[in-house]
Amino acid sequence: MRASSARVGYTYEDGKYSFTSTIATPYNDALKGDNRNVIDAQISVDRIALGGAEAEVKIWGKNLTNSHDFVRGVDFGQLGFAGGYFAEPRTYGMTLGVKF
Repeated sequence: MRASSARVGYTYEDGKYSFTSTIATPYNDALKGDNRNVIDAQISVDRIALGGAEAEVKIWGKNLTNSHDFVRGVDFGQLGFAGGYFAEPRTYGMTLGVKF
């Protein structure tokens, strides 16, 4: 017998500092991550009869709002510069599986 399910996930992440102190890291305030609202979703169908095996199919999406939030920074303060990275863009995918 087939079974299907769907889920939607919401995550809120308060912007955080990359370092605990501004004394040794002069760019700490500039490198604070953004507040993030992330929505992910997945639809799955499993127990699909496949000969003597069972198959499952999952279709999923991450960061559905495609937010480009600043996530984390690296402070090279002693060298006079800093950098960081942003959240992964919206992604979609499919996962296929077979149980023997």
